[in-house]
Amino acid sequence: MTLSQLNDKDISSAQDEAEYRVVRLKVDDDYTRIYVADNEMETAFVIMTSDYFDLKIYQDQIIDQKMYYQLTRLHGFAYGYRRAIRALRYKDHSVKEISDLLYGIQNLDSLGRKRIMEQLTESGLLNDEQLVQNEIENDRMKLVGHHKTAGNLSRRGIDQELIDKYISEIDPEEECQRGIEKAAGIVKTIRNRSYRETVNVLKSRLRSAGYPGAMIPEIVAALQLEPDEDREQDNLNRQFEKARRRYQNRYSGSKLKNRIYQSLYSKGYRSEDIRILLETIREEDNED
Repeated sequence: MTLSQLNDKDISSAQDEAEYRVVRLKVDDDYTRIYVADNEMETAFVIMTSDYFDLKIYQDQIIDQKMYYQLTRLHGFAYGYRRAIRALRYKDHSVKEISDLLYGIQNLDSLGRKRIMEQLTESGLLNDEQLVQNEIENDRMKLVGHHKTAGNLSRRGIDQELIDKYISEIDPEEECQRGIEKAAGIVKTIRNRSYRETVNVLKSRLRSAGYPGAMIPEIVAALQLEPDEDREQDNLNRQFEKARRRYQNRYSGSKLKNRIYQSLYSKGYRSEDIRILLETIREEDNED
């Protein structure tokens, strides 16, 4: 069914008996521009060329208010269709995303939206199943875990059963290997941290990347991370000096020590190493 096949109920609200004359026509392969005028102004409509042939409008034709209303609806349809095509030209979109895009377009009613969605689906431009497969493959190449992929697809309005169908086909061993590759890259970006904090940050970033919580310990273990004692001590010394500068103007004595201790311990440094450095604070600075 085309929008040019409107029933009387759809157009019964048009009560004015104004007449318009078709003053110009410009017919292209996909779209046709129809210029109509009354005694006061000229209006341009852009409609699908297929709808133009259905209407059988010709130059200098006199059209009534009902035909004017039809052109308004067909113009809204053509505009909505172009909006959808432009969106799909740059990236894949889900059925829900395109449906949401079409809502609110002036003069595009539910019949027009339905027709657009049907045409896009029939042409293969709108296919949620293909979208799921593409996104899983894209995320696999970007070393994204399946939890993040599934969450992103769900937020895009994809049916959960469809998501689960393809997510379940992901090989856990292959995903773990991708996780190890991802983790190796993450570790290179973590600097000036304690060994414990490095591991915690790594785990947190792997979760953010979408890897299952049960898989993360296996990924981290595969890296065989070991603390570098010299680097650990250098980082501790650096963080100790930063903490002392940050707190020494606000606290003194045991309060100062407690603040420094809490700051360093929260960063993953060992309690005994922190206490050794705290003993270096001069005795006179420790008095309340």
